[in-house]
Amino acid sequence: CAAADSPVTSQEPHLTNILLVGRDNRQEEPARSDCMILCSFSPDTGDVIFTSFLRDLYVPIPGHRDNRLNAAYALGGMSLLQETLEHNFGITVDGCIEVDFTSFPTIIDALGGISLTLRQDEAETINRETPGTLREGEQLLNGEQALIYSRIRNLDPDGDFSRSLRQRKLLTALLERYRNADLLTILSALSDTLPLITTSMSNEDITDMLLKFLPMVMDLQIHKGGVCPASGWGDMVDIYEDGMYHSVIRFEESTTKKEMRAITEGEQ
Repeated sequence: CAAADSPVTSQEPHLTNILLVGRDNRQEEPARSDCMILCSFSPDTGDVIFTSFLRDLYVPIPGHRDNRLNAAYALGGMSLLQETLEHNFGITVDGCIEVDFTSFPTIIDALGGISLTLRQDEAETINRETPGTLREGEQLLNGEQALIYSRIRNLDPDGDFSRSLRQRKLLTALLERYRNADLLTILSALSDTLPLITTSMSNEDITDMLLKFLPMVMDLQIHKGGVCPASGWGDMVDIYEDGMYHSVIRFEESTTKKEMRAITEGEQ
């Protein structure tokens, strides 16, 4: 869907849509999905579009009462989260890849860290939580620093919108790191990383995706993507539930579905 950080809408059908799920087992059990980014890839054009689903979206969860979107994972894992996204946004998710945040630093460190451009307040926040001397500007972050960066949400008035933008910037930087690494580094990093992730895809599905994806890695066109719901199509509201008030996001369903299909299915 169109978003505040200027997404590019793909015109190509037959896109492959892979959901990346970051879960946080340190906070609660069962864990909710803390990060949900849909990667829409066109093997015809080499375009990759990242779309973040805000975790406080208030949606019907199949087989359960209405709840925040990130509750779907806690209630039924990847399969229920995938079903919930498809039910509420009219999209097709071809597969899910999930990683526990406790494993996330290892994935970053396997490539020698990633380069990100930091604001001064972002650098100071990271330095307070882990030893470091990061400053404003382009910086090389190790895995633990990158994890802290991806979780920052209190420095901006729009909260999770800016947090999701940081996550997409990190994902873009990680992909750039793979693209610029030599083959030996890539193979070593994959060897360290693959045991740390869980996927809903079969070995045949993964092989098919890699055959489409890997030959194009050097020429991928990575777009900024956006946030679902788009700016202007969602409102933060308070609801009373279970004896207390909760802040959630309600969204305009028909417009949001149309915009999501434009990104993930190439529909106009």
